[in-house]
Amino acid sequence: MSWRRSLIVLWGANFVTALGMMMILPFFPLFLRDLGETDDRVITLWTGFVVGAAPFSAALMGGIWGALGDQVGRRAMILRALLGIAVFVGLMGFARSPLQLLFLRFGQGFFSGFCAPSLTLVSVLAPKEIQGRISSWLQSAFLAGSVVGPALGGVVATKFGFSIMLWACSALALAAVLTVRLLVPEPPLEPSASPAFRTDVAAAMHSVLSRVARELAGVFASPLLRAVFLAFFLVRLSISAINPTLVLFVERLMGERSDASSHVASLVFTAYPLALLLSLPFWGLAADRRRPGSVLLLCVACGAVLTLLQALAGTPLQLGLLRFAAGAFLAGVFPAGFALIAAASDAAHRGGTTGMAFSALAFGLALGPWMCSVVDGLFGYRALLLACGLLLAAAVLRLGALRARLAGRARPR
Repeated sequence: MSWRRSLIVLWGANFVTALGMMMILPFFPLFLRDLGETDDRVITLWTGFVVGAAPFSAALMGGIWGALGDQVGRRAMILRALLGIAVFVGLMGFARSPLQLLFLRFGQGFFSGFCAPSLTLVSVLAPKEIQGRISSWLQSAFLAGSVVGPALGGVVATKFGFSIMLWACSALALAAVLTVRLLVPEPPLEPSASPAFRTDVAAAMHSVLSRVARELAGVFASPLLRAVFLAFFLVRLSISAINPTLVLFVERLMGERSDASSHVASLVFTAYPLALLLSLPFWGLAADRRRPGSVLLLCVACGAVLTLLQALAGTPLQLGLLRFAAGAFLAGVFPAGFALIAAASDAAHRGGTTGMAFSALAFGLALGPWMCSVVDGLFGYRALLLACGLLLAAAVLRLGALRARLAGRARPR
């Protein structure tokens, strides 16, 4: 079975799904206005909860879905996640209150999580010496969608409204379902996958929960892996805290609220994923050819400094340039981190371990918007940027304490 074919198809499926999701994600504050909210502080509060709901429920399920994929197949997990997006995002187009939107976002997150099984499926098929590049290639699909999505979303929101954007996102996810179902074969399961899973539901759940417990114990026995997961969590937390009310901060920097501010906000928002997309190939290669731990430490440290500097931005241009620079370095965090994770897990347990890595990311993605609601609501957006920079500095300190292990090439167990 060619891993290259599966990579190409999954790249396309991840791209169109991310395109749809990123069409809507930056503009939840504007949708909440359409639903009748007028106070910016109330909008900030609801935005944080609505944006964070999906990754929070996804984080709770990440390890379970990953271990389940090790038992029944990784492609099935990809299809489950894409269908979850198609159904729940489509229903959001009919929401008539912030509370309805919140519940649908929780449901979306419970069933979603398409990046982790996509990465696992290709990772178990591809050669070990290119795991960093595999991670960067698949992430580039999400980032390419993140670059195009906000700009397209700004146009669609202005001309057609937010509900049309939601239904377009649902349609793109359905297209991805069909593509994966028809073109991506299911790789053979590892011998450790339990055949009893398919016939005995009670035994199946016990098997999954036992597997998750064993893999959690294995992960947390390693100080280095604990540090990598903490870095993932803090990096994602800081990024996701900045994003939800960025459009409101850009409005304040411009001194106006208009269609033009939505377009400018979409460009400022896009600066970060564009930098990630352009930088990922370099960092993926660096993680494979050099010491991934050293790459991880460098990228988090530079990202911390550049995030702190964003608190001093006085114009949308300055903010966009600093976001671009931060993204160029933070792009290296995930290929370097996943290269370390791949070295620490065998193929039979890769799904569960990768699922827990994405759970760390998802918890950061979930808690970030809630952090935004509190810090931005009470102290302002500049204080939020300072807090995010300090979180990244904390990750640097934790990784720096393990500098000797990070500098090694050996399997980090």
